[in-house]
Formats: sequence, C-alpha cells, structure tokens
Amino acid sequence: MTTKEFLKAFRMTPEERRIHDAAIDQDAQLAGESERPLVAEIRALGWEIDSIWDLVNYHTDHAELAPILLANLCENYHPKIKMAISGALISAKVRSEECSKALVAELQIVLGREGGQWEGVQQSLTHALAKLAHPVIAPALQALADRYQGTFLAEDLNEACKRVNRAK
Repeated sequence: MTTKEFLKAFRMTPEERRIHDAAIDQDAQLAGESERPLVAEIRALGWEIDSIWDLVNYHTDHAELAPILLANLCENYHPKIKMAISGALISAKVRSEECSKALVAELQIVLGREGGQWEGVQQSLTHALAKLAHPVIAPALQALADRYQGTFLAEDLNEACKRVNRAK
C-alpha cells in the first residue's frame, strides 16, 4: 500500500492532512534538535555526519565510536535517536559485556513507556540484543524473553537467548 493509498483509506480532509503533516514535521525537528549534541561530539572526532542515522545507513566501520554511543544510549533523546543509536551499535558490531548490559538496562527503562515511537525503541533495542548479546546477560535476557512471549518483542528476545546460549 502506498502512502497515498494509506491516507486515502482514512479519507483525510485537507485540514486533517495539514495537521498530520505539521505533526510529522514537528517530530522530525524535535528529533534533529535532540541529536545535535551527539552529532557535534562525533563530528569533533573527525566524522562527517549530519545525523546518527548516517552511521547506520552508510555502514562505515565506526567501532571506535562505541564508547560514545554507549554513553549516550541512556541519555534523554528523542525515540528516533535512541533507535539510531541502537542501529549504530549493531552496524559497529559491538559485541561486548558493557554493550549488552547497557542495551538490557535501557530496554528495561523503555519497556515502561507507551506509544508507537517507544515501541520502535523497544524493538530496536531487542533487535540489537539479538545481534550483539553477550553471555553475561543470559539470566536477564531469559527473564525478558519469558516475560514478553507472545508480543512483538518475542522473536528478537528469543534470538538473543539463542545467541548467548551458543556462546556459553
């Protein structure tokens, strides 16, 4: 289904469409403002990025940025930026005890938040765990997997459990 078909399906009036578009623009502006300090910190290290998403989308070797990304994972960023940080950790292939613990800690925080964008953050964190899980987090990961069976998070949590069990 195209965006046009999706919007037509809901029969938005021109006024509803204007309000919808304004909300999307405002959300994008908030996300951009949110990531500005982190982007500046990374640019100061010589990385030419305009957004954290550049680290995800360009698949450059940025493992050296892992300490900065991990330190910022728990900061109060817009949900879209938290998703970008998770994605950047995945593309940096940061499989460490520190990374796994930080991902679990952040996931436990955002599991208490509701809404579409926070569900996106939850999913991006569980996806990161599925790719990067370290055996040290096996008990916490199994508890999360058991708790969230039957939800949209289950597949990635189960994959993360398999990964840590294979690594033991």
